[in-house]
Amino acid sequence: MQNMTYNLQNDRAIRISGSKSILQRLLTMLCVSSAEILVKNWNDCRDVSEMCACLVQSGFSFSRLNHSEMMIKAPLGIANNAQYNIAYSATALRLWMVNRASNENIFSTIRSSKELCSRPHQPLIDVLNRMGAGVCYAKNSFRIRGAKLRGGQLSLPTNISSQYHTAIAINAPLWERDTLLEFSSEQVSAAYLDLTLKMMARMGAGLDRYAKGVLINSGTAYTFPKEIFVEPDWSSIATLLVWGSIPGHKLSILVNYESSLHPDRGIVDILRELGAILHVDDTSVSIVGDRLKGGFFDCSNNPDLVPNLAILGIYCEAKLSLAGIDHLRHKESNRIDAIIKALIQLGVTYHYDSGTLDIFPCRAVNAHGVLNTYNDHRMAMAFVLLKQIIPQLKISETSSIQKSFPEFFTIMTQLTSS
Repeated sequence: MQNMTYNLQNDRAIRISGSKSILQRLLTMLCVSSAEILVKNWNDCRDVSEMCACLVQSGFSFSRLNHSEMMIKAPLGIANNAQYNIAYSATALRLWMVNRASNENIFSTIRSSKELCSRPHQPLIDVLNRMGAGVCYAKNSFRIRGAKLRGGQLSLPTNISSQYHTAIAINAPLWERDTLLEFSSEQVSAAYLDLTLKMMARMGAGLDRYAKGVLINSGTAYTFPKEIFVEPDWSSIATLLVWGSIPGHKLSILVNYESSLHPDRGIVDILRELGAILHVDDTSVSIVGDRLKGGFFDCSNNPDLVPNLAILGIYCEAKLSLAGIDHLRHKESNRIDAIIKALIQLGVTYHYDSGTLDIFPCRAVNAHGVLNTYNDHRMAMAFVLLKQIIPQLKISETSSIQKSFPEFFTIMTQLTSS
């Protein structure tokens, strides 16, 4: 396709901050093997900020060089009897819980919110305690006694979250023995675990992958370059591309699709199959909206795409089916319930069964009432996209978007005013 790139008023395509998923993993790796590193394409979202606050409490220093670059320096020792606050990010909570439990004779307390504590953490706590740590939960706090964890053969539930396995894998090099971490073909969000293992391998961790698990060597240290560029956040990019797929819309985003590790790069293939017009090269992804056909998509590896795709399904010309989404009930909200309630309120015909949501085209959406985000950032962004089509819609809140995409409204204002 010729001359498709869409430029903003400053004659540049959209730039997106670094992936929060990659940054949170990187920050945990720094705690496993202390290093000094310059991180480029920083992200100031709430989830990353919570993780940074934990590192600061444990002695790390952060020096901002400019808007998008952060220098991080490790402490000489490990903070003991520290108290940490993680109220929003389940990834940060699980990564930090395992890291603190992996440091012998280090005592820590993680205070959290009622909402975050209501999400399932017990399987991870049970595994840590079986390996020799002391982790207990009471009154929205996790009290942790660190130990030289034994490692060995470990198995965790595969139908709830890949974050259990990610937290174990990243910290396993600290442990007494090699760790054989088992998982199965039923692993939800397996692509995010794959992201973790690829990052570990790139940073020098000793691991061997098998069809049903990974063997992680103990005693190996991560090695870091002096500086690292964090690729743009594809979950945020996906939201914008969904906006761009609507007829009459177009945009271009600076990102290297081919070199990306992020699972949500899959949005490109989904939108292509739906009928959107995309151009991909080694510097950007551009999209022009067109009529969307509908189709069937397995979203088991892309839970963050589902709310946006559900909204898009309203305007497809045929049924849109989103499969493999049962684990969305364990996210910031019960996203299955939140999506279905929104579809009912909007007057959209749907069918849900056995982890598959079918959404049927609707040409007369009910714009009355207030769409409830349940303080879930992904639901809020999806509803904002819908509001671009139906301005009279009301949304319960949008402040939750700060959790992952703080520049969202600035970019949307640029797009809608261009």
